[in-house]
Amino acid sequence: MVRPCASRTGCSAAISARPRGTTIAARSGRRGRPAGARGEGREPAHWAVRPLGTDPVGEYTAAAEKVIAAFATVEGPDQAFALPEFSATRTFRAARAIGFHLIDYVVHSWDVARTLDLAYTPAPELLRAALPIARAVPDDDSRLAPGSAFRPGPAAAEDADTLERILAALGRSPHWPEALSS
Repeated sequence: MVRPCASRTGCSAAISARPRGTTIAARSGRRGRPAGARGEGREPAHWAVRPLGTDPVGEYTAAAEKVIAAFATVEGPDQAFALPEFSATRTFRAARAIGFHLIDYVVHSWDVARTLDLAYTPAPELLRAALPIARAVPDDDSRLAPGSAFRPGPAAAEDADTLERILAALGRSPHWPEALSS
């Protein structure tokens, strides 16, 4: 888990002030994946990112609770999810769509923790579940295209832990921001 801020207000202010505050806005302002679970995922309004309000931590918490509640209604692993952020023409099996969401939470939680210089230690079982999903993301020339969601994956160190392997598979340096300054 991310080490908690000294106070919720202090954490909210820090998140809002950081360039990666957009990560929190995207995670808390979107309603697309819960809409996907309800069969309403094709509606563009569900995917619009809303600006952060005065309580980003509360907004994020509320959004996460909505996602959990929506995913709990999924009837089975083959239920179709429309995810226009990935494809405007096809749907994805619920198992895959929920896996996308899992990887988002693991990696974007790391993004926020690194931005705020906080420790981040997800549970080992969470990382074990996330690693094959991260490895399934194609690491090809599409990552070089403008607007690509991922950069080419750097090679993971031989002794890399599971989180470092996930980050590398998705084009992130586990040593960010130090890796940017070297």
